[in-house]
Amino acid sequence: MTKVSIVIAAYCGEKYIVRQLESLFRQSRTPDEIILCDDSPGDTLALLVKSTEKIAPCPVKYFKNEKQLGPTQNFAKGMSLASGDVIFLCDQDDVWKENKVERLLAELMEHTDCDVVFCNSSMVDFQLAPLGYGTADTVNFTPEKAEDINAGKGIRHLLRTPMLYGHNIAFRRSFLHILLPIPQLDSYDLFIAELCAGRGKMRCVYESLTLHCRHGENQSIQERPAGFAGRVKALFAKHRKGVDTEIYDSYIHAEKAWERLTEKALHECPQENLFMLKKSAFYYKSRLFLTSKSRFLRPLYLFTVKGYFTYGYGLRSVFRDLIF
Repeated sequence: MTKVSIVIAAYCGEKYIVRQLESLFRQSRTPDEIILCDDSPGDTLALLVKSTEKIAPCPVKYFKNEKQLGPTQNFAKGMSLASGDVIFLCDQDDVWKENKVERLLAELMEHTDCDVVFCNSSMVDFQLAPLGYGTADTVNFTPEKAEDINAGKGIRHLLRTPMLYGHNIAFRRSFLHILLPIPQLDSYDLFIAELCAGRGKMRCVYESLTLHCRHGENQSIQERPAGFAGRVKALFAKHRKGVDTEIYDSYIHAEKAWERLTEKALHECPQENLFMLKKSAFYYKSRLFLTSKSRFLRPLYLFTVKGYFTYGYGLRSVFRDLIF
């Protein structure tokens, strides 16, 4: 029988952790273990986890970090401690629908050539009231794009706008050989998305299987879709003085993923995918070079950027780089 591990990276989640654990306990396919790594400074979370022991249908293995690791390395620690054949990643403040484990596990079991599967989620407030949109809506991820991914043609979608989020990912244990150790990066799920773009072997279940709670204290930001006006406004909000952090993050994650795949899985990856991943990294690096110039000089350097219509958003990305 396939063993299932759920990994939670917790940090000051006293308001949410019991509710989330209870949703994991109600899964139609009971997990075999829950690994919880606590990055919090105090012991309150440990007491709350212990209070759920009597209703837990599986072992909840609690690990207290001696020093704060941050979300990426805290998840990495949890993955290294998991013993399951299939590993689910879990945010402390969400609520899972009862068939999430069963549905994603069935997808992996049906498609034996697939290593990673991800699903959609519904945005809710702290009281779990629907906010009227889902994770896919925040990045314009349509059912047609999900079909492309399942047909092995989704690399362009992933390189342009990664749709894999940590709270909606499950993967086979064999994927850990490529994934770990995770470099010192801000976003472990973006790193996973870039690895999947280069390697393939992933599938999407477009169903919403997670209630993703937005409460003002989230580590990640996934805002309500706001149309053209909202996207223009976001251009101003995302710009930073000096190094453009948004473009730099995209560059460094793509570069690190390419390095990892060529080191550990070179012969498992379609060469076209690796080539596009490397070109994506070069595209973002070129944009960094362009935006480091004075606005008055940028039109002269625009020719140095190749891939606005492949890895970016076409004229919108050109406009953003020339103006901001």
